[in-house]
Amino acid sequence: FPGKLAIVPFKKAEESETGADWAWLFRDTTGTKNLPMLVQAKVLDFTDYQYPKIKYVIDKTPPVRQIDQLINTANGLGWPAVYAFYNHLSDISRLPTACTSLAMIGAAVSAAESWGVSIADANIVRSRLNNQTFDTHSKHSRPLQCILCSSGSGERPVGGSPELALAALRSLRVRGERAEGAH
Repeated sequence: FPGKLAIVPFKKAEESETGADWAWLFRDTTGTKNLPMLVQAKVLDFTDYQYPKIKYVIDKTPPVRQIDQLINTANGLGWPAVYAFYNHLSDISRLPTACTSLAMIGAAVSAAESWGVSIADANIVRSRLNNQTFDTHSKHSRPLQCILCSSGSGERPVGGSPELALAALRSLRVRGERAEGAH
């Protein structure tokens, strides 16, 4: 990818303060365009059904939901907040199939492999917290590789990785809003 990606993992105390497991920073090749974001990760349960800790509450005084802490911290920094979902579905018929980029470039990656980690806009996740299931959250998620997707063209925009990542975040927001309209 053009540019660099830096990942800064947080210690437990930092996670409690930020609501994030780590921060990503996408930087273009010139070093002048950057896109940072805060990321919280959740793991799908062993029944392939739900993310049991998506409603996690941070033990503070007063207690605060982790997702609210994440979004508040990100808003304060002017950064996007995203969720990284770790998935391991045995029934791949439940996976969304809208993405054709990998097939377009002849990649031999299965749907299950491409959905091993998916990303979603944290605000959309928060609006769906009443439902912790994969089937709900997959509707507004995308496989991780989509964050730097060129739609199979292999062409990169002038803004490099930050521009691609920002376009992916906008796409996630639109995807979430469409899914909301379908309810």
